[in-house]
Amino acid sequence: MAIEEDIKQQLSRLPETTVLYLNTDTPNYYRAMLVTVDHLVNTLHYGGVYISSTRPVNDIKIQMEASGISTSDLYFVDSVVYLVGGKGVEERTVFVESPAMLESIMLKLDWQLKQVRAPVKFVFFDSINGLAVYNEEKLLMEFIHVFTNNMRLRDIYTVLMSVREQTPEKVDSILKLTCDDVLEVERKPEKGVDFKSSSNSQAQHKVGGKPEREEGISEEEREAVDAAEAGVKDSEGGGY
Repeated sequence: MAIEEDIKQQLSRLPETTVLYLNTDTPNYYRAMLVTVDHLVNTLHYGGVYISSTRPVNDIKIQMEASGISTSDLYFVDSVVYLVGGKGVEERTVFVESPAMLESIMLKLDWQLKQVRAPVKFVFFDSINGLAVYNEEKLLMEFIHVFTNNMRLRDIYTVLMSVREQTPEKVDSILKLTCDDVLEVERKPEKGVDFKSSSNSQAQHKVGGKPEREEGISEEEREAVDAAEAGVKDSEGGGY
């Protein structure tokens, strides 16, 4: 089975709203990204916001349109173009000066979500590993905890994507701890593409599972979660 068909099959088993950690290897990154957004837009007919921390939104739009993905109810937060000296002019797009500006990303996301017309909304974060380059690890872990719970409380289908070999171990752990579901896409030379899915804790896939504390999580990671816990109840307003 082609990797695109396999991913769609796994995505179709998830509930109407979930917080999903999409963990992929480098060779399958763009295929996994495009097929997931295609599923959300063209199959489920959701509208949403795409947050880019990998490359300028203009390039991403070109890839989507070439893949037949409708962008008519898709809005963007671009945290890359200013960083590389580009011009912040793009339809349905707002801009953040740097991936290090996590609070600005949240504020711009809230603004863009208000523009979405579809009754069911989604948020697609294309590179958590990209954020790890520009943010201190503990701060990023706290951000992930607040962000995932904020989206969950608002019933927004959320996808946090990261490249496995570029994701710090502790960031990977907090993603697996706070997300409802984990889909792992991996290329193995002897087997071709290997696709694994699970719910939160590496166990057999369980649709719609609620996040629990992961066994073996370090004290530092627990402290990061506890430090963010108090902010979750106040996060519905969008600030981080």
